[in-house]
Amino acid sequence: MDTDGKRIYPDNNGVFHIASNVRKLTIYGFVMNYSLTDLLVTYRLKGFDEDETSLSSKNLMPIDYTNLPGGEYTFSMDVADSVAQTHTTRIIKIVKDKALYEEPWYWIVVVIISILAIVGIMLLIMIFRMRKIQKKNRDSMMLIREITEAFAKVIDMKDTYTNGHS
Repeated sequence: MDTDGKRIYPDNNGVFHIASNVRKLTIYGFVMNYSLTDLLVTYRLKGFDEDETSLSSKNLMPIDYTNLPGGEYTFSMDVADSVAQTHTTRIIKIVKDKALYEEPWYWIVVVIISILAIVGIMLLIMIFRMRKIQKKNRDSMMLIREITEAFAKVIDMKDTYTNGHS
């Protein structure tokens, strides 16, 4: 079995462990047959393949799987000889480490950070709008004050008796 072109071997329990960054898994299936009959080979990677694939032993080629998600898989290969009525099955357990983005806690953190970012942006928008409203309020108060002072000056200019007291 190869992962991204590098040969890997099973551990002491017969389990193949694959790193999370592996993009291509190649399984080499070989059938040794000492007769002239063609054997029927059926294989499936449980946990990934929906259906089994069947072909003759002459047409057996390396089997490639790309971009497997992290998890546990079972590869089974069944060889059947219709003449001798024999049936052999080999099962291989494969465990691929989960990538960071395949972990549930990663998505929880992403959602929390996204919510915090949205709340932060909303707060910045609110602060900006409040400053704008406060500036407009100050400008309005200044305008009212200037209008009041102008009105008082007009009254003072008109009446000499109340001049300077308005």
